[in-house]
Amino acid sequence: MASASNTPLPAPLDFLDLFRGENYDHWCIKMKLFLRANALWEIVENGPQKQQEGVPTTEATLKKIKEDEINDAKALCFIFDTVSEIIFPKIMWASTAKEAWDLLQKEFYGDERIRALRLIALRKHFENLKMGENEDIKTYTWRVMETVNQMKIYGEDVADTRIVQKILVTLPKKFDMIVNVIEESRDLSKLTVTELVGSLHAHDQSSRLKNLLPRIHLLPMMIRN
Repeated sequence: MASASNTPLPAPLDFLDLFRGENYDHWCIKMKLFLRANALWEIVENGPQKQQEGVPTTEATLKKIKEDEINDAKALCFIFDTVSEIIFPKIMWASTAKEAWDLLQKEFYGDERIRALRLIALRKHFENLKMGENEDIKTYTWRVMETVNQMKIYGEDVADTRIVQKILVTLPKKFDMIVNVIEESRDLSKLTVTELVGSLHAHDQSSRLKNLLPRIHLLPMMIRN
């Protein structure tokens, strides 16, 4: 059996979607994971070590520089290989993986000022979210979590307690009973979003079934008539 060090790297496109200029945030997260799994993220984040002019170089340093050159070439190859032909010209002249990564970050993620503005807009959107009267709980909580995930991407630390409170106070009146039960019987500071969604979904399904039962009982009469 081959050792882990001899195991070939997985093909990039087996795990990653080709980046075509859309959903950069999703591609970025997957790409970081892929690079970390192959011990290449550090070289992308910090750049390769280079020999400094006028500074004595030891054998260990030369070995590290050579290893960095190889790993940097690998990482750059993976980045090139996971962008479309439309995106490739934007980074084709990058000489290091870090340079290519930074170019993509600047164009599709934005600089610090742009990220701050996007986060402000996401915070406002989060605060304005409300569940529609005819919306099911899964759809609404998906909308909430989609916004939360975007906020996290731009650096916001969103605790479960904040999400739980947000969902509870923005539900329609038909959920008042289950909300009261949850607030009285559970410690909201320890209640996870998954647990809350599970309770609300079960209540939503039960309510829909109760509303459906009278119609089912009427079906034989409707058929005879």
